[in-house]
Amino acid sequence: MRKITSFVALALTTSCLLTGCSMGKTSENTTASIKGSLVSTSAAELLKTAYNTTRNSNYNSNSYSSDYSTLNGAQAADGTMNRYTPRSSVSSATQAKLDALETDYNKVKWGIVASPTGYENIVVSIAPYCQNGTLYTVIAITNLYDYDVEIDTTGTVKGLNGEDVGDFVIYEPCLGSGDTILYQTYCDDNTICETYWERFDVAPTSYSQAANWESDWSVGQDEYGYYEFYYYLYSNQNMCPGAVTALALDSEGYIRGYAQSYNSTEGTSCYDELSFYTKEFDEPVTDFAMFANPEVEN
Repeated sequence: MRKITSFVALALTTSCLLTGCSMGKTSENTTASIKGSLVSTSAAELLKTAYNTTRNSNYNSNSYSSDYSTLNGAQAADGTMNRYTPRSSVSSATQAKLDALETDYNKVKWGIVASPTGYENIVVSIAPYCQNGTLYTVIAITNLYDYDVEIDTTGTVKGLNGEDVGDFVIYEPCLGSGDTILYQTYCDDNTICETYWERFDVAPTSYSQAANWESDWSVGQDEYGYYEFYYYLYSNQNMCPGAVTALALDSEGYIRGYAQSYNSTEGTSCYDELSFYTKEFDEPVTDFAMFANPEVEN
């Protein structure tokens, strides 16, 4: 279970230090990391069957993914970027699982929340942000199954007039139950970006295992005044943290900064720091959200 404690909201200044912690699954045998109604572990076989059926039926067209049309055209940015109206198309059952997540997922004011058709326990969340005058789109993928899954997707980001302004490839061999992975893409000078998915494959993980984990973090500034995010990850298993992401948030949950790095350290405790590469955020920042998805290393 990835549990995030609640934090006191503070206006972040040059003299402010924010700290926090998150908790992972505490037992290797713990499989349900989301409160509420969950699909059973046996559903992994159903997912595998659905995946193989879709793959076989579309073999001639070289399309191996589920119906991802529900994700296409998801508007990720508009206007001045300061405000947007969230839109969600997930089922009430899926929304209940999202609401019950014990991670930092619900700290963020996502602009779009949707699921690929046939995989309502996989949620794609999209939100824009602007840092130092540059526009970006953040894409998050959350696993609401009670077992680990493999994610393999490709897509493009289109601008105001339908032109391609970027593309993305998101591959995660082992997305842990209840975990979220994030990807950032550049939006050029467009004030509107939409995501179009060319492929979205989901399958049970075949050779990896998500690690139990918990973490502590703090935020400060280096000697040059740049904001940095310091974190420790702990586990009762030998792990490799992989990609760790931190989001800077304002008082309403809008993203004001994005920091990510890949940590290849192996062990039961790992430390690293992320840089936001800015001395000042465009809007006042009052909190941070951290996302991790470490794997077990044998």
